Amino acid sequence: MNAHSKNLVVPRTAVQNSIIKKKTRRKIMDAALEVFGERGFDGATVNEIAKKAEVSNGLMYNYFVSKEDLVITLFKDFLANHYEVWSKRTKEAKSPFEKLTIAVDRYIIPLKEDPNKWSLIRELSSRAEFKEEFWQSVNPIRDFYKEALRPIYESLGLNAETEFWALQTYLEGISLCYHSYGHRYPLDEMRETYLSRFQYLIDKPKK
Repeated sequence: MNAHSKNLVVPRTAVQNSIIKKKTRRKIMDAALEVFGERGFDGATVNEIAKKAEVSNGLMYNYFVSKEDLVITLFKDFLANHYEVWSKRTKEAKSPFEKLTIAVDRYIIPLKEDPNKWSLIRELSSRAEFKEEFWQSVNPIRDFYKEALRPIYESLGLNAETEFWALQTYLEGISLCYHSYGHRYPLDEMRETYLSRFQYLIDKPKK
């Protein structure tokens, strides 16, 4: 091997380039989630996100055409992954009460693990420029859980529609309080309070 061959740069393959691009894209998205979660959409800047991701502003624009494009991509990525995991658990549940537990935990567990994601989602749901796209993505998932929980509500003689929205209200309230009070908020206790009510109704002797 001569000196020239030692200095020869071997071009990357298409597969290697694809892997690098995916890693860079994910690095930008992870950095953006952290910045958006801390500063909100308006407070976050492209420059700060690029710096956090350790890429140039120009490179970042190769992956996302705008801050709006980036935040919507983040939202849809989270929603797709979240739905894939939790809908599978729901379908595999052995009882209606287990489905109810999963419906509660799909909020509680991710909220504890990564509050930045929920903070961002809550903000997007209330912003006029994102509302239409937000609810177009969320509505089918909401309807899936509404139908999955219908049997437990109806078996207890409850109005399934009302009870489902009561659950959504309860979970949204928990999310809001957890973001306000942090670890001082009794998240696990609130989970148990809701589920124990239904466990009591299920165990209660029928007249």
